[in-house]
Amino acid sequence: MIGDQTQTTTATSNFSNTSSANSSSNYKYNGLVKVPFFQVLYRDLGSLFSYIQITTPPYSIIHHVMTVFRIFQTIGPCIHFCNFLLWPKDTLAGKTSSWISIFFQIVPADYMGIIRNSACIIFLVISISMSIIVLLCCGYYKKKATMPGFWSSLIYIYYSSIPHILHLPIATCICVTVSEIIFLNTSLSIIEIIVFIVCLVMILVQIFFVTLLNEQTIAFKPQSMMTVTPTTWNFQFYISMEVTIVTAFISQASDDAVLYSIVILLSTVFYGLMTRLPFYKGGFASPFVDAIILSIGVYGVIMNLILTAFTALKRDISLLVIFFMVGSFFVVYIGCPVM
Repeated sequence: MIGDQTQTTTATSNFSNTSSANSSSNYKYNGLVKVPFFQVLYRDLGSLFSYIQITTPPYSIIHHVMTVFRIFQTIGPCIHFCNFLLWPKDTLAGKTSSWISIFFQIVPADYMGIIRNSACIIFLVISISMSIIVLLCCGYYKKKATMPGFWSSLIYIYYSSIPHILHLPIATCICVTVSEIIFLNTSLSIIEIIVFIVCLVMILVQIFFVTLLNEQTIAFKPQSMMTVTPTTWNFQFYISMEVTIVTAFISQASDDAVLYSIVILLSTVFYGLMTRLPFYKGGFASPFVDAIILSIGVYGVIMNLILTAFTALKRDISLLVIFFMVGSFFVVYIGCPVM
């Protein structure tokens, strides 16, 4: 325990010295060349997140909760809940698939259009507030070379969980709106357009902060949040978002079976790529998670091919098929090796 405190104190002291040096290094070559503002900001944010990683507890409970959620987030888009040829809204199977989507996108698919404006505004309030807090803390740490424990923990917990939860449903809301504009010729007010554009910008900003924090997690806390921070989890998140986005983009395409089939085949490619993640740079740091992700990749390929056939034939899915989909996943998982 004393050794850990000594190590933390030493590391904090080193970062304090680094921060002091950085604060006077906004110029290069004896002041002849000024360092660009964003380069200075990136360096200062890196120093702040490094300090946060050293001084905050590992919060293992978040690690376990986020692991479960991101597994649902990976397999969820495979059901193509926005494909109304497969899941008609007025059928029991369609309603069931809508409520199943809660497990990976928080809001049932049928209610996306109803709550999207409110959801986007809530997302903006939260993300902008946290971005301001990070920038203020960055300036404070640069001057004081220390941070109150509350703010360090708040930043660490938030960027290790909330962006991973909110980005997918917000991106889905925006893509469904774009689909309505393209296929249904709906119109948006100026305020709605501004809100959606700012949402896209804030999603990119949040991804930047998460990526920067992840880099420091790998360096300073290799045993904490392991299933959230490796490069493989970042790829998993991007693949899940790509499948969801392309499906949401054509969600209002009426009965265009050809377009739906093309999108599902594209999703098949994404899930095929996912089967390689457990073998990439050490996988997901957990044999169980490696086996789960490999199973989801194989299962996604198989189910997407089946759903392509249903879509091409314009056959909707019955509730019995849902039970078959759930049962077949466990069969695939049993057949996949534990890494």
